[in-house]
Amino acid sequence: MECTIGWIKTESGFILFKNRDRGEGENILSNFLSQTSKMATFEDKKFKGCWLGISKHIGINSSLGPYRENPKGYSSENENFEINKIVLQKARSVEEAADLYQKLFFEKKIGKSYNVIICDSRHANIIELAPGKARVKNAKDSVFRTNTFLLMKELNKDSEIVERSEKRLKKVVEMAKGAKKAEDFIPILKSHSKNEKENICRHDYAVTVGSVSLEVKRNEMVVCHLMNKSPCKGDYRKVILKFT
Repeated sequence: MECTIGWIKTESGFILFKNRDRGEGENILSNFLSQTSKMATFEDKKFKGCWLGISKHIGINSSLGPYRENPKGYSSENENFEINKIVLQKARSVEEAADLYQKLFFEKKIGKSYNVIICDSRHANIIELAPGKARVKNAKDSVFRTNTFLLMKELNKDSEIVERSEKRLKKVVEMAKGAKKAEDFIPILKSHSKNEKENICRHDYAVTVGSVSLEVKRNEMVVCHLMNKSPCKGDYRKVILKFT
């Protein structure tokens, strides 16, 4: 789940986006959009929970972090998606969601690390989580992450992951300048660079298998998504969703 994620505040709401990356050769035909009257979630049939979701109150977006050691006594299961959905169902504010997220993460003793964005139309919290550790920072305008930590840099150990993540993060921040609606992120999420380590659409030891850019404005969402193929090889579907 080495992904590129971000949140941007807009005049009427916010934009939330993600490129979901999986290991090369993995079965990718399992991502789907689920919608109810209270939330919309992007999920994977192989896992419980969601990898991006939004309710009437908050949005949640996550990516794998740099710490991969899985210490003794901690779970090696990918329970991050399950926490995403539980928090989305229960929390009514960014602050409540951030507190609940950390509580569940520590209770489940998850051995992997994650970057998690929890947001609404006013602000976002970026949470860096690792076994027994968490750091939270509030963002008022935008926040972007790949697979490194910026608040707990001492956990950035794997040189290849760190190098690729830092280059990709710098590139997406640069390209996102001036983006004001969901559709503006489609060429960004499809993008390749002369330096392949900067690719937002990935084809290295990880491959992008799902891509979402959604814009929340008052009581509706504009959702642009592409599932189960590389963004550069397909057309995004655009749908309008409303909560009751």
